[in-house]
Amino acid sequence: MPRAFGMLLVILAMLLGRNGSAAAATVSGGEECEANLCAFNVQISGRITEDAARDFVRVAGRADQIINLKVNSDGGSVRGAMALGRELRTKTVNIIVAEDARCVSACVLLLAGASMRDIAGAVGIHRPYFEVPTGALTVAGVQAASDKVAEEMRAYFRGMNVSAQIVDDMLLIPPERVRWLTAAELRQYGIADEDPVYREATILVNAQRYGLTRQQYLRRTARADAECRLPDPVAMVNCYEATLRGQR
Repeated sequence: MPRAFGMLLVILAMLLGRNGSAAAATVSGGEECEANLCAFNVQISGRITEDAARDFVRVAGRADQIINLKVNSDGGSVRGAMALGRELRTKTVNIIVAEDARCVSACVLLLAGASMRDIAGAVGIHRPYFEVPTGALTVAGVQAASDKVAEEMRAYFRGMNVSAQIVDDMLLIPPERVRWLTAAELRQYGIADEDPVYREATILVNAQRYGLTRQQYLRRTARADAECRLPDPVAMVNCYEATLRGQR
């Protein structure tokens, strides 16, 4: 194997395995219950590593309800983030970027992987960067490695029903800078709220569950959204259930 090509493989591995010198992400959480209502809450903070998917499965692998995933990360491993994003898609995950948190660079891959998104904090993008190598390399080789990573990300985003345009826009931003996305841009890319396929499947499953047509279900959920925003969580759930069943 030519030395330059071998070095490119090393650089590519570093690119996919690192993004900054921040501490590796911690993944923690578990089931929390209040007044007989339970939720599975998980937190991920710090640099996303190649082991992030494994750590998530360790914490939340047996969860059979909606998982609320709070993230606060400046990015990390591209491949690690894609692996974790695919793991998120096997569950029903509501990813949360709190007002005092941020989701930057490879972290955006997690937003794509979640079925639902609740974004109040900052979301930013830039292109992945290469570590400084110790051996020879060529511009053409770096270009080929960069193109390979970009195409992997495009395929990932398309598989998550997110616009692959986000990759092209990432590549325009130098690694040392961040482009902070507006709410309109998040909607344009398709990472602002629910995954469209998940939303449609949820509507159809729930309409079937309550013996309603799609239109009837949407009308009743709109009414429940308007009338059942109650401070007591048990009362709110009961209100929603009664509304969907046509009992109020």
